[in-house]
Amino acid sequence: MIFNSIIFGIAFENIPVNVTQKKRAMKLNQTNTQQQRILPTQIQYLNFLKLQQHELQQTIREEIEENIFLEEDIKNDDEPAGDELDAELTYADADTYEDEYSFKETGVNDSKLHNEKHDVMNNTEGLVYAREQLLEEIRTLNVSTEEFDISEYIIHSLDNDGYLRVTADDIADSLSFAWQRMVDIETVQHVIELIQNAGPAGLAAHNLQECMLLQLFRKERKTKYDAIAYGIVEDDFNLLCERNFTAICQKHEINDEDIKMVLKSLKKLHASPCNLEDAVNLKTRKEDSGIDFVISEDENGKLQGELVESFIGAVKINTVTAETLKALSQKKNKTKSESSKETYLKNKAQSAKWFLDCISQREHSMKLVIDSIITIQEKYLRSGNKQDLVPMVLQDIADRTQLDVSTVSRITSARYAETVHGKLSLKDLFTFGIQADNGNFISNINVKEMLISIINEEDKTNPYTDDQIAKILAGKGIKIARRTVLKYRDEFGLPAAKYRSRKAA
Repeated sequence: MIFNSIIFGIAFENIPVNVTQKKRAMKLNQTNTQQQRILPTQIQYLNFLKLQQHELQQTIREEIEENIFLEEDIKNDDEPAGDELDAELTYADADTYEDEYSFKETGVNDSKLHNEKHDVMNNTEGLVYAREQLLEEIRTLNVSTEEFDISEYIIHSLDNDGYLRVTADDIADSLSFAWQRMVDIETVQHVIELIQNAGPAGLAAHNLQECMLLQLFRKERKTKYDAIAYGIVEDDFNLLCERNFTAICQKHEINDEDIKMVLKSLKKLHASPCNLEDAVNLKTRKEDSGIDFVISEDENGKLQGELVESFIGAVKINTVTAETLKALSQKKNKTKSESSKETYLKNKAQSAKWFLDCISQREHSMKLVIDSIITIQEKYLRSGNKQDLVPMVLQDIADRTQLDVSTVSRITSARYAETVHGKLSLKDLFTFGIQADNGNFISNINVKEMLISIINEEDKTNPYTDDQIAKILAGKGIKIARRTVLKYRDEFGLPAAKYRSRKAA
């Protein structure tokens, strides 16, 4: 503003102006507006904060697949780590890797399917899906009435792991008998393919081999190793089950490094395409798995909040790729191809750094928020009594953590903590305060509890009106308007006084 005034002063000083110019100058309005631009990375970070645990896991998996600079950091005592794996992994003695790379072929009608199926990552859980959800996805495909009816039969024939243990022939025979009309096998097979494309990758597979092929086929970003893996699973699944990697390498003309990358690709597949549950179980499953924090006492009796699962260290920088970029950067005379490769790797490196920073910053911010909430609501968290709730709004947490209010809102939205009193929604801890006559602020939750108590204890032959309830609360030092009483009463579904009235016996 001072700088602008100096400039304008120099511009108009000692310059004769006529009346018209004066009027024109008087009409000039100087406005100083400040615009805040949010960078795309900041928007991505804010969206990152809202991710639930399972969503973040999926995001990490997708980022690892997309960014060559990232890799999963697997800390497993049974598995060699880092360079040791690269240097010592050979396949001459396949039994050495029986536990790590184990496959069992299972047929359509194999009753031991669930117990015997394994894949290289033991990813047996998969996604949680409801059969009703799958049916709704099929309905959106504008299928015919017959196709939808067949879909319904097939979906309810899937086992809980998403496998279809019956053949298309058996399904056609069963439906023909039940409907008293011929059902074509081709139509049934077409519907099976629709379900396989509509649901999670691998759904409605008849066996593990088909399940793996469907997942590899549906993969969005395929590498050359995915293509090799597809050919091995399709043509030499028995060799894979036998862990005869030497024979696989010879038949497909690949080396030890190639087969290692193929197995790495296969390790990302799920042995169970999904976990099918009904709508009620699905809802319960989601609620039960929605715990983000655990609030408990430490050895000194102090309340502390911890994240249920930390993702810091779950992903790391690929050292081989980092060394490749370092070597390219130090090279003086680069070819055009090398320069392009260096630019590509630099972009991926920057993206990887940002991604790791986001994971770290997300958990740091979440820890700050939960610690501040515990500090303010410690009495309630210990007692579980709503009367001990302290008025607390998002701004209170923002002031304590030096985070933006929008950040606090994203962290606390749809987040739950496990306490000694059970599962608790963080949003339920936020209440605004009503100032009492003594100057103290009382949580609106407490006021609502008092209102319910007044109504429960009233004379039902002559119940209190909203105005009378407001006066009773005022007598307790809490002054609220009659319309506020009406609002609170409506929240609890309590009728007006004339509808609560009962005739005396």
